[in-house]
Amino acid sequence: TFVLGRQLANRWVGLAAALIVAECSFLIEFVTRLMSETLFIFLMLAALVLLLWGRNGKLWLLFAASVVLGLANLTRPVLLLPFLLFLVIWLWFIPGFRRRPLQALIALGLGLLLTIGPVVVRNYQFHGKLVLISSNSGFTFYHGIDRTDGLTDPAFLRSKEEIQDLELGELEEQALFRQIAIQYLQRYPQDIPRIVATQVEEFTAARQGYKVSDVVM
Repeated sequence: TFVLGRQLANRWVGLAAALIVAECSFLIEFVTRLMSETLFIFLMLAALVLLLWGRNGKLWLLFAASVVLGLANLTRPVLLLPFLLFLVIWLWFIPGFRRRPLQALIALGLGLLLTIGPVVVRNYQFHGKLVLISSNSGFTFYHGIDRTDGLTDPAFLRSKEEIQDLELGELEEQALFRQIAIQYLQRYPQDIPRIVATQVEEFTAARQGYKVSDVVM
């Protein structure tokens, strides 16, 4: 009964996923535009498929999955570190990889190095500092706070225009955005639940249409 149940689940799970995606207006809206989000979703799903295929412990499939994972995070560098943590834990439960942990980590690291490495080198040549993928993480962090309604002291954050008018260098400006955001959270920790709630609301609901990069579609 257990084996039959697993076979039926494996047979229908793909169809169920396809039907859910087919009626998802959010994804339908994405595919009509050339956007990094669309490519990111495709590449992350491709990486997951390769990982599932590699459950037998084949290193070349793990290497291919890490290459695709690196490409995905070049399009939207938001899931690299948490997904890597999940991946290392997941590898431990695969007997074929657990017996060869060093080879598995080398295959994983080599795939990421081939995709992300050239971008890191380019960033170092351009900025003279180590920047993993993207240099705009400071503003992204700041903007996740400043657009929250009902903050205790919104003036403390200063405005985006005020910071940009300082005409700092790209990395210096991003560092200032990050510093202001961290200082605000340290000074007003009571606002953290409100900020998190706003993030969750924007992620799960679309009050004014679907917002991508602050543009309502």
